[in-house]
This record gives sequence, structure tokens and C-alpha cells, in this order.
Amino acid sequence: MEENQSLTDQNFYRIFYNFAPLKRDINPFIVMIIFKKLLLSICFVLFAATLSYSQEKSPVNKDVVNQQLWMDFYIKVQKNDRFNYLFDFGYETIFLDNYWNKIYHETSVNYQLSNRFDLKGGVAFYYHFNQDIDNRFELRPWQAIVYKVVKRERINIGIQTKIEQRLSWLMDNKTYNYDFRLRMKVAGSVKCFKNDLDWYVPFVAEYFYPIKDNIPEVFHNVAKIGVGIGKKFNDRWNGSFMANWQYSRSGPQDQYKVSDFAYQFQVTRLIDKRK
Repeated sequence: MEENQSLTDQNFYRIFYNFAPLKRDINPFIVMIIFKKLLLSICFVLFAATLSYSQEKSPVNKDVVNQQLWMDFYIKVQKNDRFNYLFDFGYETIFLDNYWNKIYHETSVNYQLSNRFDLKGGVAFYYHFNQDIDNRFELRPWQAIVYKVVKRERINIGIQTKIEQRLSWLMDNKTYNYDFRLRMKVAGSVKCFKNDLDWYVPFVAEYFYPIKDNIPEVFHNVAKIGVGIGKKFNDRWNGSFMANWQYSRSGPQDQYKVSDFAYQFQVTRLIDKRK
């Protein structure tokens, strides 16, 4: 180790002695030491500047609790007893501070493989527009399988395993990142009244696991749970309200804890092509 260090110093010495614009009565070895210290100082300043820039680019600098509003409009097209399309148009924002907003669209297909299993696939488009950081566009193809644990007239429960391929672009500096993420979700509903099956209680619990986490997003989702109330108005319209709690990580190194209380309104338009 000492021998390698000595050879490195000798190389620095030769460079300065032969090429540095110095008077020959000045010891190049001293100048070399000064240069090495100056180089280390520059590297330190650049590192500190980069870290400071990363911190400034993140709007979260402490543990926070957010109040969010989520709105979704679905169009469900039932082609036959086994096959349907689903189109989702959505918007999410944070109350008061309003430093994070998201609009999105997702198109998906669902195929009933059997009485117990469904296959799903789709693609989603997200646009994040923020106050203090770069806006971000995301393209997200995904595939999923659903196991229907309970499927009865008044109650249904399903377990969904979903894999996402996330492609992200920061719009201001044109950088590209990608991620693979696994999502495990338990969701279902219970119809509250025996004599009125149009009212129901939807519920959901979901866990997010990033397989390759390279996307510079404000909130890295970890887990979510929610419960609500819904009503089927007729054969074409359905609506629900969900109260969700979501746990996320944020900050330059994901060191801050974020709790989101999200109030979600959903409206669904059903188009039945079987009739």
C-alpha cells in the first residue's frame, strides 16, 4: 500500500516538475502537496453542493402528515361474461400546501380465467406537477393475477398480485429512470343490508415492494389501507367514497416518514355490451 502511494506521489512530482509553469527554484514536491489538498477541497465542495441540491429538490424535509384528495372516474365496458375493459381517469392533490399534484389515465383488461382466478393487464400514464421540483411523466405497463378467496352475493374478497414496469422521465432536465415494483393487495366489499343490496362497504389493504428503486419521486409508497361506503344507483352508474391511510417514505435518502390521509371519490359508468 505504501509502495503504491509512493509511486503515485512520484508521478505527481514528475508532472509538476516537467509541465507546471513554476520557477525552478520552487520545490515542485511542495506544490504537489498543495495541489492534492486543493483537489480534495474541490471534491468536497462539489459533493456538498450536490447534496444541498438534492435536499433543495425535495419538498419534504421532516416527518409530515398530509391530507390528500383523490378523484377517479371509471368507464367499465363488459364485453361478455368473462372479458371486460376498464378506463380510469384520475387526479390526486395535497390540501393546503398543494406542493404535489398528479393526473393519470389507465387502460386495463380483465379476463375471468375461472371461478377463482382472474388475469389482468394494462398500461397507465402519470404526470406529476409540483411547485419546487421537476415535473415528472411516468409510463407504467403492468400485469396481475387475482385469486378470489370469497365470492358470494353479499361479500367478496380477492387477493391481487401485481408487477409493474415503471418508466419515468423528469421533464426539466430530461433524465430517464426505471423501476420494477411488486404490489400485493387484498380488496373486497360487503353489502350492508340484506333487503337493499345496492349499498356496500368497500375495503382495501395494499403493500408496495420496489424491486429496482431508481425513480426520483416525492413519495415512495410503502403501504395503504382504506374503507368506505358505496352505492349502485342503477345498472349504469355506481359511486363510492373511501377514507384511506397511506404510509410513504420521502426526502433525498428516504429518511422521512409520511402519513397520508386520503379522501377518495370514485364514480363508475358501466357499459354492458352483452345486452
